[in-house]
Amino acid sequence: QAAGKLGEITVIAFDEDPITLGAVRSGEFAGTVVQQPFEWGYQGMLLMAKYLEGDSSMVPEDGLIIIPTKIIDQSNVDAFEEDLKAKIASVG
Repeated sequence: QAAGKLGEITVIAFDEDPITLGAVRSGEFAGTVVQQPFEWGYQGMLLMAKYLEGDSSMVPEDGLIIIPTKIIDQSNVDAFEEDLKAKIASVG
């Protein structure tokens, strides 16, 4: 951006910082790849609560739970951000 190259090169970002999402929305960035840290925390705590209650049925045999990454671009940035805000609000 400082070099005046926006529009000449394609910028792809990483993560779901509000500034990054804003740049995707405005078209400065073509997109971003998000790891979904809310889901990491939420699913981890849900799993731990069940485990501490004696229910280990949610724990896969290999012990791994994969939280998928998502590709966010102008076509889905608004829906992604609305969904994220709703999830955060739901756990208050």
